[in-house]
Amino acid sequence: MKALLIKGNPKIINLPEIKSKADKFYSEIIKVLKKNNLACKIIESDLKGTLKDNVTNDTDILIGHSKGASWIAARYTKESFPNVLAIILFDPLDEYCKRLNEFNLKKLIIASSEEEVKDLKFPNLIKIDDDHYFSSSLKEISKFVENFIKDLN
Repeated sequence: MKALLIKGNPKIINLPEIKSKADKFYSEIIKVLKKNNLACKIIESDLKGTLKDNVTNDTDILIGHSKGASWIAARYTKESFPNVLAIILFDPLDEYCKRLNEFNLKKLIIASSEEEVKDLKFPNLIKIDDDHYFSSSLKEISKFVENFIKDLN
């Protein structure tokens, strides 16, 4: 299986006061993917073009954080990506995620704030009171992601 990870806003994640938290978060997600035999392509969220321009036919899971999560939620369609089995989103904007309800595909959404996802109704919606990079709950969210991936097999 293969995953595509779209990071958050590069202008934010590369700020000196944020970079170490962001790097730790992305490293943990990549570690979980590799542990579960998923190849992972990583791209920035300030992409040019469409989501289809950046997703290969062998991509099984789309993963996004912050701007990357919203980018996926706003642009995903089943017709364009028939081989994608699941989407994992970390701190997406609520306004984009609502449209994902219309798609019959497995979704895991992990939010660091109740406010960000107060109107979402997904079976796999996990709300954790933490910072935007899940600094205090990385191990916990890693387990959620790992269990979600195992359920896909």
